[in-house]
Order: sequence, then structure tokens, then C-alpha cells
Amino acid sequence: MSPESVAVIGASTDPGKASGRTLRYLRHYGFHGRAYAVNPARDEVQGFPSFPSVRDIPERVDLAMIVTSGRHVLASLEDCVQREIPSVIIVSAGFAEIGDEGRAMQAELEAVVAGSRTRVLGPNCVGIVSTRVNLAATINTGLDQDRFQFRNSGVALVSQSGAMGAFIFSQCQGKGVGLGSMLSTGNEMDVSLTDMLNASIDDPAVTSIVGYIEGIRDGRGFIEALERAQAAGKPIAMMKAGRSDTGQRAIASHTGALAGSDKAYDAIFEQYGVHRLDTIRELGDYVELAAVEHVTRGPRLSVATTSGGAGILVADYCERFGLTLAEWDADWQQRLGEALPHFSALGNPIDMTGAGGRPEVLAPVLDTLVSHPGTDVALLMLGNLENNEDALVEIITEKAATSPVPLVVVWVGGSGKPGAVLSARGIPCFAEPLDAVRAIAARRPNAAGSGRAVSEPVDEARRARALDLIAASGGAGAMDEVASKELLGLYGIPVVEERRAPNADEAASAAERIGFPVVLKAVHPELLHKSDVGGVVLDLVSGTEVHREAEAMAARIERQLGLTIEFTVQRMVPSGHEMLIGVKRDPDFGLLLVVGSGGLITELLDDVVIRVPRLDDAAIRAALQRLRAYRLLDGYRNGLRGDVDALVDSIRRVIAMISEIGDRIDGLDVNPLIVRPDGNGAVAVDALAFLRGAVTDS
Repeated sequence: MSPESVAVIGASTDPGKASGRTLRYLRHYGFHGRAYAVNPARDEVQGFPSFPSVRDIPERVDLAMIVTSGRHVLASLEDCVQREIPSVIIVSAGFAEIGDEGRAMQAELEAVVAGSRTRVLGPNCVGIVSTRVNLAATINTGLDQDRFQFRNSGVALVSQSGAMGAFIFSQCQGKGVGLGSMLSTGNEMDVSLTDMLNASIDDPAVTSIVGYIEGIRDGRGFIEALERAQAAGKPIAMMKAGRSDTGQRAIASHTGALAGSDKAYDAIFEQYGVHRLDTIRELGDYVELAAVEHVTRGPRLSVATTSGGAGILVADYCERFGLTLAEWDADWQQRLGEALPHFSALGNPIDMTGAGGRPEVLAPVLDTLVSHPGTDVALLMLGNLENNEDALVEIITEKAATSPVPLVVVWVGGSGKPGAVLSARGIPCFAEPLDAVRAIAARRPNAAGSGRAVSEPVDEARRARALDLIAASGGAGAMDEVASKELLGLYGIPVVEERRAPNADEAASAAERIGFPVVLKAVHPELLHKSDVGGVVLDLVSGTEVHREAEAMAARIERQLGLTIEFTVQRMVPSGHEMLIGVKRDPDFGLLLVVGSGGLITELLDDVVIRVPRLDDAAIRAALQRLRAYRLLDGYRNGLRGDVDALVDSIRRVIAMISEIGDRIDGLDVNPLIVRPDGNGAVAVDALAFLRGAVTDS
């Protein structure tokens, strides 16, 4: 609900000061409601009635904005809570962002609102803007100039950085591109970016959401918001700062190395259909396209250019960003030919030649372009044409107004005027074809259900047995390989036949009982990567060999690492496709599922997909198909097809484990899981489970 009355607490009579800007903006941009100042030294501030306290305002206040210095914020907030003001924005800085002293001050603010009906945005934010009601409850200096009037659209901008939100809002409005709201969250003492996402999803006037984020504090809530947006059909595009994993801690495993924090964001964005944007320009380009009434229907572009070379460029960009060129059959090419010279190229991309720069030619071409039934987006690319630009702009405006599909323009060179005019009229116009194609790719609809949520039932008896295994392993740190595979077996994941042996004599006896050939491995909770220290020997064919290798292995690891090891003797498993199934606890999102190429090449190839572990079988298969290794599993070049069904089943069982004992584990490596030829199953030959609370390596 839009506020009908706003109070600015600490409002200055100087409209140039930060504390004086908001009243100036409310007047200049024509706020639809009533505004008041709170300034005990004045009866009137910048032409608005002023009161000593918000408690003295004689009518209901829907929104209070606190712009006082930090030491006065607490008392001002207490007044707002006493007055039962439902929404408060604290612009003032000097709280948790400055360290321990500021955190203590912010905790006092939290205590004031605890249990009340007052919700607080900030502190340390620039406020909000709603172009729908011309509300500028902000100190954003981008509104200082009289360069624009607010242009509304169904796009909502949510930003954790006030300055970044202000930059983007001003860039879009200055270009004449509609942006319905700008919501900055600051320190997120109470209202978070996730809360703002949910509010935007619930707002029927919002058709698309863009965001700038630095980190999510409630990962589960954020994921649930993305699920809600996907169910509501509201596209989201995000710019996420911080692609580096510097300072992040990961479990000492392949999974931890492959699923760094930024990769987790990439994966979650992909799973839930969020388009990740890299630059401010890309975000602005996305907003320009998203502000158009109709969403692109699909990935098929029809491209008309005045340059054959430009058409080739666009075709290259389409392939890069997962778009396709629409098919034009002979009948539709004939329609184009009636308007174009005989030497024009009528396939897609359509080369109009220089004739396309003439108004009498462009008009019928556009009619045909936007009416083509196989086209989801029409892209027109022109260049220079200063002598005809006014007439061409009018034709483009006319055709865009009735087009059943988005009409996107790229205009290279020339005076620059066409781009400004078309953008201001709500027709996306770019100066670079790469920017246009990338924005179209980001705006296209996502596959339905790609982030579908599935909750696994909990088997309480099995959970109890799993907790007993964990307790027997010490309850913290890394479980050794044998204990880890016992845990997998409890969840029905096939594991290799093996026997634990405390010494070389017992190892040789175990090998005789299993039958040759066998694999000998070192076992110790601190020995995470056995191959690196010679802790794995394959293809042993006699008890004598096993005894000799066990003694040598024990001496070598004692000498190198000071560890006294035990052994596990395993049946040799026939070769197959080596895969990884892992679990990693992300600091923002909790436990994530990691699936990829396994064995010795795991980290070398970095061929993994990461998912929130709420997947049905169809979603698991879709994730597997993202892997380069999937082509091998699928029988690449007449090779043996792997048992994908068995792989999917193993993944689903790991997901069940996460559902039941996820509160007790920090991570899991099943590497490799040998996927046998189709119909022959899969088997885990190595595994490590990391228990919650373990000290991890970076």
C-alpha cells in the first residue's frame, strides 16, 4: 500500500543538505500524499508544516523518514514506535557498518522495535522511490537535477547498496526509461532485501525485478522468495558483487574447492531462473527491455539490418547467449522481397542493404518483421542515417505501438538523437548489438519448474541409526572412509565391498576373504586426500603383495605426516564413468548439492553443477545434462552408455540424507562414484563425510 502521509524527522531548512533534500524532492516530484517536517525549532520547513515531534502530528503518519544525526536516532525511533507508525526509514549512518560500537547502537534500535508493529528499513540507506505515486523518500543526489520527471514502469529495483541503487535509478530515469521503484536496504536491521523481494512479488503492479546484492543473510528465505517469483512468473535479474572467494572458508575436499561462494550464487540463480548481470550498463539495458509491456515469448529472433556484416555479428551473439534465429520460409521471404531490392538477402538475418534506411522501404519491412509467426523478438539494426533519422524514428514508433512482439532497435553512429527519443518513448534502443542481444537473452522466459521445490520425507528410525554412526565416529571432524561409506549404505547408496584392517597381517587376510584383485587404502580421519601421499594402491593380486604394500604405506605416511594408519581392503570395481556427488555447506545458503566429473580429474576439469537439494528426478536429470561429462554418460561416439538411472537414484538418496541429518554434516565427498554401463548400476568406491562443527581448511 502506498503511503498517504510522510514525516521527515530531522528535516533541515537548507534544501541542499542531506537532511533537507527529501522535502525538496517530495515537492519537486509531486508526491501524491501529504508531507510533514519534524523540527522542534521551526513551525514550517521548506513550506511544509513542522512539529516538535512525530507524536505531535495531528493525523496518521504512514511513513516516517529519520534523517537526524546518529545520536538522535534512538529517541526518534522510540517516538515512531509509540505513535505506531507502520513504516520507518532510517537514513542516518554510524551503526553496524562502522564496527563494534555501531553494532551496539544498532542493537538498541532493534530492541526498540522488537514486538512492535513498526517495520524499519535501514539504517544507513538512501531510502526509497516510487514513481507510481511520485514518492521520493530518499537523499539520492541523482534527483538533484531537473533533468527528468519520473517515468513509471512495472520494474522494481532492490539494492543493498544505496549508492548503487541511486546510480542505476538515475541512469534509467535520465535516459527516459521507466523504473517503478528503487528500494535500498542498507544495514538490514529489520527489513531485508528478501523482504523487499517478497513485497515486490506480491505487488500486482510489479512485472519484473532487478537487484544489486552483496550478500544474503537469510539464504533459505532468499531461495523461497526466488521460488515464489518463479511461481508468480515475475522475472528477476541480479547484479551480485564479489566474484572472488577470498576470505571464504571451505571444507577440505574436492567439493569445497569446486563450490566456492560465488559459484553457489551462480548455481542458485541458474536453478531459480535469475539472470546474473555483470555491469551497471547491463543492468540498465535489462531495465530498458523489462520496462516494455510485453515479455519476450521465447528465444527466436528475427533480425533486419542495413549491413550484412552487422547481421553476422548478431548471429554470433545469439549463439553465445543461447538465442536462435527464427526460420523464414519461402512465402515469408517473398513478402520481404516485395519491399526490398532484388539483391537483398532475405534469409534471417535479413540484409535490407542501404535501402532499409529509406522510410518507404523500412515501413513495409517492419510490418512483415513483427507479424512473422515464428518470431519472438524483432531486432532492427541501423547506422548513421542522420538525414532520415526523424522520419525513421516516427515509423519505428508507429510500428512498435502495434507490434505483437517486442521491437528492439540498435542504432550505431549518427547524431545519437534516435536512441534518446526511442528510449524515452519506451522502445528499447541500444548503440551496440552485443548489449541488445545480451539484454534480450536475460529477459526471455525461463523453463517452467527449473527450480521446483521437493521436500524429502524423514525416516526417523534411519535418522537415529545415522546419528549413532556419527556419534561412534566422534561426532565432529571428518569421518574416515569406511565409516563414511557405512553412512552411505544406510541410505541405500551402493558401496564397494571392503574390510577394515588394523595392520598389514589383517589386511592380507581380508584380501584373501574378499578375493583378488583388490585395492589397498590408508584409513585415518585426518587423511583426506590419500592419493597425494601414496595412500592408495590398485590391482593387488595376492596376499603377499597386500602385506608388502601395507607395510610400505604405513611407514611412508608415518614418516611424511606422523600419522599411524589403519587400512581398508576393497574389491576392485570394473571400470566405468567416474562421477562426483558432493555436499557443501555454503555460508549464505546452507547445504548445497554438487554433482560433476569425478576421479583424479575432478578439480582439473571443474565440471560441476551446484543445486539447492530440493529436486525431483526430472530436475536431477536436467542438472546432469549441464555437465560436459554427460555426453560420455550418454554414449558419446558410440561409447557405452552409463547407467544414468542409477546415478539419479544415488543423487536422490544423498538428497534424502541431507533432509534427515543435514543439521549434523558440513559436507560430503563421494568421489568417485563408478557409474557402470546401462543397467549395471553404480557404486561408491571412496567417500568422506565432514561432520558439523569441524575446523575446515581454506
